[in-house]
Parts: sequence; C-alpha cells; structure tokens
Amino acid sequence: FDLEFPSSAMAAPDLSFADFGFHGNFIDGKEVPAAGGATMTTTSPATGGVCGTAAASQPADVDAAVAAAQAAQPGWWARPAMEREAVLLRCAEALERNVGALARVLMWDSGSVKGKAMMEVMYSASLFRTAAGEARRMYGDTFPNDKPHRISMVIREPIGVVLIVTPFNAPLVLCIKSAAFALAAGNAVLAKASPDTPLVSVVLARVLHEAGVPPGVFNVVNGTTEAIAEYIIDHKGIQGIGFTGSTAVGAVVGAA
Repeated sequence: FDLEFPSSAMAAPDLSFADFGFHGNFIDGKEVPAAGGATMTTTSPATGGVCGTAAASQPADVDAAVAAAQAAQPGWWARPAMEREAVLLRCAEALERNVGALARVLMWDSGSVKGKAMMEVMYSASLFRTAAGEARRMYGDTFPNDKPHRISMVIREPIGVVLIVTPFNAPLVLCIKSAAFALAAGNAVLAKASPDTPLVSVVLARVLHEAGVPPGVFNVVNGTTEAIAEYIIDHKGIQGIGFTGSTAVGAVVGAA
C-alpha cells in the first residue's frame, strides 16, 4: 500500500481490510528479512483474517540492529541540536501526511477502532513536535569547585542505544512516547513490538526514514518472545530500555 496520501485523504482515508504483505526488519535504513529467512503471520483481531507476515528474528538479527545503532549514534549526537530538532519536526509532518496508511495498519493489525487509530497517529505527531523542542534543552549545570578560580560543570550526554519494547494495544504511540525523546537527546533507537502487532513499527520506520532520520538511528526487529526477548533485553550493546507491557516481562526487564 502507498504511504503517500493526498491532503484529501486526511478526512476520508481508505481504511478497508487488506493483507499488507511481508514486512521485514528495518535495520540501517533498509527493510531486510530475518537472517534465517523465518517469518511469522499476523492476523486481525477484528476479522481473524491474515494481515500480513513479518520477519521472525533470531539473535543474529538483534546483533545486526544493535551494531547499526551503535555505528549511527555518534554521528546523530554530533549534529547540532537545531538539526535534530528539524528532523523530528519533519517526522511529525510525515506522520500527519501518512495518517491514513498508519491508521489502516493500526485498525487491522491491532484491532483499533477508526477514531482511536486516527487519534493515535495524530497524538504521535504531537509527541514528535514536543520532543523536537527538547532537543535544544539539553541543559547542563555549573557549581563552585573546592579549588580557587575554578568551576565544576555537568554536561548531559546521550546514553547510546535505547531499546523500546511496546505492547499490542497502542503499538504506535507507546513506541513514540519513548523513542521521540530518546532521539531528541541524541540516542539511537531499536524498537521491538509485540509479536501480535509487528507491522506498524516497520511502517513507522519507513515513514521516519523518508522524513530524514539517518540510517541506523531508528531500527526495528520483530520476533517471538521466546526467540529474542531475553536476548535483546540482556544485550550488552543496549544502554537503556523503555518498556510498556506485562508484569512478567517487566520483571525480566527489571532484572536485566
């Protein structure tokens, strides 16, 4: 399906049911299949029909995504704050421009009703605008030193690669609530959606890439909890985790 909608589609997008086809992982600015070629089928909770297929990742796919994020993050942080701000503002505009396509996937992959799906996209765009302004507010601090004619200074820096783990019931907005602000602060992001709703995060990655997010700065891997959840949470290349989900998985995250 076409991610580009004319302005008239904002009011009346095509929200009909569809098989959205194959969605690979999104790593280093490219959509790629899982290393072993495995896939998983996703079905609509509204109809029971097949929505599409997604990459069923293994640890090797996680390693590739983390490596891409690690390579891209220093260059993203090195950009002036006003450049990161400009990119995030373009992301907000891109979400609004593609509201129909994103809402359509949300409706059929996650079971959202039309109003909730449209709201989730537009609220996500507003979060990108808020995060864009925060890119300029990476304030540090100064305070007296115990030695004469000196001051001590605190500088805020990004932590590196941030993992965002999202649930099935609001897969777009709960990803962006964490990812947008991590990006504003100069971090790179690796998103892992619920295996029940794997499609929207890949569509989001396409939209952000087209809006100017550099390759490797926003990556997506999909897969079952059994195959990659503990591996990705414990990965040594990940410095921070934004998580919304079950108590059981939360306990695993907390212990990592």
